[in-house]
Amino acid sequence: MKIDFSPNDYTPIEQGLYFGFSTESEEPTDVEVAIVNADTDEVVATQLLRQVVSGKVNIAPYVERFSQREPKAFGKEGTSLSLLEVVRYKIRIGDVESESVAVSPLRYEFSAPALITKMPLRRKIFYDDCDELLFAVQDSTDVDVVIMPNIGAVKSLSYKAASGVVRLLLTPSEFGQEARRVSVLIKLNAQDWCSVEYEVLQRRGRSLCVVWESACGSMERYIFPMTYVLRNEVTKQRVGDGTNLNAVAITRSKIVRAISNYEPCDVIAALSDIIASPKVWIELNGLLHRVDVVTSEESYNLLGEPNFVELDLRIESRRVAL
Repeated sequence: MKIDFSPNDYTPIEQGLYFGFSTESEEPTDVEVAIVNADTDEVVATQLLRQVVSGKVNIAPYVERFSQREPKAFGKEGTSLSLLEVVRYKIRIGDVESESVAVSPLRYEFSAPALITKMPLRRKIFYDDCDELLFAVQDSTDVDVVIMPNIGAVKSLSYKAASGVVRLLLTPSEFGQEARRVSVLIKLNAQDWCSVEYEVLQRRGRSLCVVWESACGSMERYIFPMTYVLRNEVTKQRVGDGTNLNAVAITRSKIVRAISNYEPCDVIAALSDIIASPKVWIELNGLLHRVDVVTSEESYNLLGEPNFVELDLRIESRRVAL
């Protein structure tokens, strides 16, 4: 028995995670393939292939989907470096095992080193908020991050011999309310690689930070400077014989509209992905709340270029049985 090929680490689950094998025999035989969590050695599924001399199995339906993944809470954790959560899988046929493959929440292919984001490298952030940056590095890379607020205090973080995807969590409140700008410089193996600039803002009455899981799997943030209550909706569920209908439940919903700044086309394109995101949150009173994106609109100027984005968000939905 021989393993012919395995998927690359961090291959998006949606593309399939295919392993190939051959029995090294011309005589067809039944082959049982065990799909194994390489971190725990637990068999999560098995596939039985009847009368084959070679085959290909896709383990994507059986791996971790990271469905409980959420962004870091607003200002609840300090600035830090860590590796992105991954689970490793392999296949086992009899006594033969494949190499393990890393499965992560990322949903697009990349070549390290790579910054995994669709948002620009000049950003705005609330003083008591946080931001997550994901970047992929090659095997055994020394990562150094230098964080430089405008008030002069410098913070350095390092992760030695990192491999895979690194998460940087930035919380500007660590640097005091005098910090109005924060520069983040990422070095790989002591060489300058990437820098991100932040403008630190105080919260204003109608501004709202929206967080969403992007198409590439990163947690993106954007501050919508203007929001207002668009409407309150009441839906009644009724039962009866067609003549006399009685309300048995009422669902109350609050819809708010969030309006972006006038932004460049690349930012508008990233914001337009919010409506297609599987998970969207907003921050209210220091807590994250899942919301439903009802509609999304782009406004265009006379040249046909998008200027800003409007989102309708259902931020509250309560069902009361009568």
